[in-house]
Amino acid sequence: MRIPDFFIVGAPKAGTSALFVHLGEHPEICVSSNKEPHFFGRDQHLLGHERRTLEEYLALFGEAEAAVRVGEASTNYLYSRTAADEIKAFSPDASIIVMLRDPVAVMHAYHGSMVAGGFEPIPNFGDALVAETERRAGRSLPNRRGIRESLYYRDLADFEPHLRRFLDVFGADRVRVILFDDWISASEGVYRDTLSFLGVRPDFRPQLGVVNPSKRVRSVRLHNFVLEPPPRAQAVVRALLPDSVRLRLHYRLRSLNVRVAPRKAIDPALLRELRAEFAPKVERLGDLIGRDLSAWNLGRLAASEIGHGD
Repeated sequence: MRIPDFFIVGAPKAGTSALFVHLGEHPEICVSSNKEPHFFGRDQHLLGHERRTLEEYLALFGEAEAAVRVGEASTNYLYSRTAADEIKAFSPDASIIVMLRDPVAVMHAYHGSMVAGGFEPIPNFGDALVAETERRAGRSLPNRRGIRESLYYRDLADFEPHLRRFLDVFGADRVRVILFDDWISASEGVYRDTLSFLGVRPDFRPQLGVVNPSKRVRSVRLHNFVLEPPPRAQAVVRALLPDSVRLRLHYRLRSLNVRVAPRKAIDPALLRELRAEFAPKVERLGDLIGRDLSAWNLGRLAASEIGHGD
């Protein structure tokens, strides 16, 4: 059975979904049957679910035999301390794709994604940042399905040490860094360069576009009720409906309660605080990749940053 030989490792909300989908459309590339397998990163704590077995993981690549390249995309790999070494041991000659974006925009967007996806129960971005200290201590964790470390928003957006781990493990020739800014402004050129990096036909042209737009919850009260129903209501539903019907109803209610919409803007005082905090981190990242990223440290988030998806 073929094993994956390229990995889109993050960052979250930096275009990974779009690149994953459009690479999967290439006739010489096979991607996993779903994004975010979360197989590597054994240092991270899974809440509400178990890690896939190797057999379950490889089954995601069932149609890979005839492909030139086989890959997957899991954004938790970038901020895992062990995923780079794990991937290297599993697929020694793998190619690594890292997509990066203004870290403040990533934190803001990822928080919104976690709220809409049901893992983050704190709807206010500032309050969720304050909760990080408690969560790192193992307290105030949601009783929901997800990865505990994905709630450490400041840590996951500190890109320089995360990227350096993959560069140290795989070498610069096997790591391709893509900036979200470039993906948005010149997606066709970035896509073509990525195909060349992967060694497949660079002349394939899919219809590029937004794949995972920004989403917001319509009713926080309904959202929380569906995700964490009162014990009495849960018992009644379990008694009346079989598991398959309950599961369909659960996902149906969640999907109806989420709409595509721009996120609320960050409080100006918090934004200034985050800009000051991340300015030296952005500078170190720019030095590492040889790019001037000073524009990321400027004032407010543009409307495109607030509303654009992944």
